[in-house]
Order: sequence, then structure tokens, then C-alpha cells
Amino acid sequence: MKRSIINIIVTLGLFQGCLFYSFRGSLPVHIHNISLAPVINESAEFAVAEILNEELNELMVEENLKMGLYARNSSNEVLDWALSLFPVLKTRLKQKSGTLSGGEQQMLATARALCLEPRYILMDEPSEGLMPRLIETIFDIVEKLKSEKVGVLLVEQKIEGTLRISDRIVFLENGILKEETTPEQLIDNPEPLEKYVGVKSHTKGRSPSFA
Repeated sequence: MKRSIINIIVTLGLFQGCLFYSFRGSLPVHIHNISLAPVINESAEFAVAEILNEELNELMVEENLKMGLYARNSSNEVLDWALSLFPVLKTRLKQKSGTLSGGEQQMLATARALCLEPRYILMDEPSEGLMPRLIETIFDIVEKLKSEKVGVLLVEQKIEGTLRISDRIVFLENGILKEETTPEQLIDNPEPLEKYVGVKSHTKGRSPSFA
């Protein structure tokens, strides 16, 4: 069964942080009529693909990935599956995590979260600071997770990329759900993009671009 990719576009960075803290189990959040109580628990319904902190950067790539395995007592087959999505990490297993490139660190963060065998993975602006080529790679991986039975809750501001891979897009303002739409509807009527994030649509032939 395929799962969905939902992109959340927020207009207040503070709330974005609160949203992710809630899924890490640190904070309850209520969005409109949707209650997001702390949900990181033993069932590992959700996992956060979070860039490593200073302490984890000192660990080898393999050690970081195995931390995810140990948290859920997962088998090495789960690790093999995660690495199949990020083959470049196979060549970096004995490398210190902090020496990876920005794109590789994002891949490691995602692979480590997948080692928890979650039903859903949360990604906070995975394209931030990456070169355009790596951004496309990250979006391709996010899209592939659907067929791997992993849903994705994505907070991302790269509009064209998210329209390509998302199933639903929601706009949050000051913690309030303002609008929910689909990529197809947003291409036909990009008014919410300009209204909430100041992004305008420009048509190039049949393909819209946003700036």
C-alpha cells in the first residue's frame, strides 16, 4: 500500500519548530481541529529525519545507523533496506559522520530515521543549503518512500519540487490551518502561494515556475 506525501508550508518559523518538537515527543500541538499530541513512542509511528548534532557527528556513519536499529531492535535487513535507498552511504560507513557533505548528511539523517521502521517520516526542509543537483536527488528519494510504504510529512519551501512529489499541500499561519489543496489545484490557482508566502507563478510554455 502506498502512503502519501503531505507538504506543510508554514509562514512562521517558530511554529515550524514547535510542530517538529511535538512529533519528537517534547510538546503537544493543536492545529485547528487536529490534535498532535506527543507521538514519538515505542510504536515508532513517526520518525524525524533530523540533521545530526555535534556529538553524533563524532560517530562513524555505521554507528549512527545502528543507533536507529538498536532503538527498535531492528534487524540488519532493515539497515540493508535503508542503505539500498542511499547507496552512497555504503561507501561511507567507516567515515566520521561530521565529515560528510551536506547532501550526504541529509541522506544519513533520513536513513537513520528509516532504521526505526516508521510508518511516517518527518522531514524539515531537507533541501536547505544543497546544490540543485542534490535537491533533485533528495526529492526523488522522498517520492520513492511512498512506494516503500512510508508516508512523508514534509516541511519544504522549494515550491516546484514539492508540487512534483506531494499528494497534498497545506498552508499553516500562526499555527492555524488556513488552506489545504493538491498540487494540481495549486498549479491551476496559485493564489494561496502568493497570499501566504509571497510566491508568484510564471508560465513557461505549459510548465509553471514560481518565484
